[in-house]
Amino acid sequence: MTAAESRRGDTLGGVPVYMTYLGSAEAFLRGADVLAEKHAQTAIPHAFLVAHTLECLLKAYVAKRLGGDKELRKDAKLRHNLQALWARAHAEGLDVAPIPPGWVSQLSQLHSDPYYLRYSTGVNAIVSPGLQPMMSELQQLAVLVRSVVTGV
Repeated sequence: MTAAESRRGDTLGGVPVYMTYLGSAEAFLRGADVLAEKHAQTAIPHAFLVAHTLECLLKAYVAKRLGGDKELRKDAKLRHNLQALWARAHAEGLDVAPIPPGWVSQLSQLHSDPYYLRYSTGVNAIVSPGLQPMMSELQQLAVLVRSVVTGV
């Protein structure tokens, strides 16, 4: 790896950047599984972890297809917008429905600007998606992305 490749967003510490996204997604998914067991008490942190897991999964796929994440980091519309990332992953060939499930759309509104899950200023309440089918569909997506990104 050259220094130029590292600066382009192709690798992070010698590891392909798409693998760092995948590793992060899988770690966050394990945390989301733990929080799901106490969902009534952890709905907001759970929604945050699920949204970030989804963001990392979609970025792992797109970064693999593009050979890095420079475009993902550069395009403000793709940074945290789960619906836009879903559409981009689908356009790049990910075998998902062209229209994301309702839970993705709901999380996207909370996860993107103005980032209600992070900074709930001026908000009286946050309604997060229900556990199912969100968790089972997220786990299926994680398996799909892992198989495509790693080839196994």
